[in-house]
Amino acid sequence: MVYGGVLNGVPNPDVIWAGGANYGTNGPYVIALRTNAANPFTFIWSKMTNQPIGIVANPSNWQEAYYLTKSNIFQTIDAGQNWSDITANLYKGARFQTLEFLPLPSGDALAAGTDDGVYITRLSGVPKWWTRLGSSLPRAMARSLHYDPSDQILAVGTFGRGAWT
Repeated sequence: MVYGGVLNGVPNPDVIWAGGANYGTNGPYVIALRTNAANPFTFIWSKMTNQPIGIVANPSNWQEAYYLTKSNIFQTIDAGQNWSDITANLYKGARFQTLEFLPLPSGDALAAGTDDGVYITRLSGVPKWWTRLGSSLPRAMARSLHYDPSDQILAVGTFGRGAWT
């Protein structure tokens, strides 16, 4: 889940992106968006067959969001009106575990934690292409990612191999 965001320099603490199971009539899984505390969630993408396991948004443009399933990564730049599959060369690779948006000084990027380590893509590139991050980072399951923009450090929590930066 993502809460709070900024659009055109204006903070909006009421924005919430969420993904998960939907036990109603729309299908088994959904992506939902709320942009105003007075309004209910809008089901952006319903009738999904693959469970969303993570969602992140651009901290300077909440309309740009990314979510992942165990096998795919999707992008929207228009608040969920359209989605693109940006899995690219990671298609049918290691299973995805986590996702993190990286507002880097050199340009925005996305990091994906997988069963086989961490991969990164620059968001300005077309098509998106993923490369392994870090020559000394182990090829271990990356279960948690957190980027600190003030220190420009990506923290990686692995399964059984400790934490890395």
